[in-house]
Amino acid sequence: MRFLNCAPPAVPGTPLDPGDGFLMRQGFAVAWCGWQHDVPDVPGLMRAFVPEAQAAEGGPVRGPLMVSFRPNAARQVELLSSRAHRPYPAADLDDAHAVLLEREADDAPPVTIPREEWSFARLDDGKPVPDPRHVYFAAGFVPGQLYHVV
Repeated sequence: MRFLNCAPPAVPGTPLDPGDGFLMRQGFAVAWCGWQHDVPDVPGLMRAFVPEAQAAEGGPVRGPLMVSFRPNAARQVELLSSRAHRPYPAADLDDAHAVLLEREADDAPPVTIPREEWSFARLDDGKPVPDPRHVYFAAGFVPGQLYHVV
C-alpha cells in the first residue's frame, strides 16, 4: 500500500495501514497476491519457503537462466541476483556456453564479453576464487551499464 496510497512501510504481524485511502475513495478494491522464494534472510522481509522443483528423472531442474544487473559502482564482482536476493548458483563453473553480455541501455545491442575474460568467482584477499553464486570480470563492471549473465 505504501506505493499506492502513501502508506507507511508494512510491519510483519501488524494490520496493513491503508495510507491515505485514495484508491478506495475512488471506488477501487485492491487485491494483492504474490510470493518470492529468493528474498534474502533479513529481519523485516518476508519470503516463501518452497520446495525445489525436481526434473522428471529426479534431481534439480537445470537449464539456461538469465540474471541482469546494473552496478551503481565500479567493481569486479557481482552477485548472481538482483538487489542482493538469494542467487541462482551456476551449475557448471566452467560452462563454455555461459555468456556475459553488456549493454549501454535497455534497448541497445548487447556486446558479448569473451568467456576467458570473466568467470563464476568471487574475490578472496584480492584473488578470484571459484564461486557459483558470483560473477567476476577482471576488467571491472562499469557503473550504469546493463549486464546479463546467461
